[in-house]
Amino acid sequence: MDEYKNLIADKIKRAREERNFTQKQVANILGLKTSNAISEIERGKVNISAADLFLLAEFFNKPLMYFFGYDFGDKEIEDMIAILEQLTQQEREELKQLAQEMGDIKVLAAEAETNPALNQDRKALEQVYNLLISRILIMSNKLEEANKVKELLEIELGIK
Repeated sequence: MDEYKNLIADKIKRAREERNFTQKQVANILGLKTSNAISEIERGKVNISAADLFLLAEFFNKPLMYFFGYDFGDKEIEDMIAILEQLTQQEREELKQLAQEMGDIKVLAAEAETNPALNQDRKALEQVYNLLISRILIMSNKLEEANKVKELLEIELGIK
């Protein structure tokens, strides 16, 4: 049991330091009065609740499994998983489709590079064109949505 408590404590400290947060900032997120409470958690002297660990996962932008020692390979993968966990099902599906289409484009481009005959193949070029156009349209719609959110935030914050 202490083994897991110490693992979680170490991961909390590492995540905090990696993201350049102070113990006081983390204490504020958890609604604690002093940074001493975070120091106690990081040294494995005090248990952290599941709810607080979930809050820290979001605050540090880490997948929850990070705190249990799961090895994701590198920081970028951890970041991607944390972002994915915050997306809706529809957003994850759209992102999955985008990744698949990017993979298709990469394969078609590699085939065109290694096989000069494909460079002349109108059908292969049309496939690449259609994949790119579909992505551009989706990205354009997302940009419009982002601009609307930006405008609302600017109004709310009195920037405009």
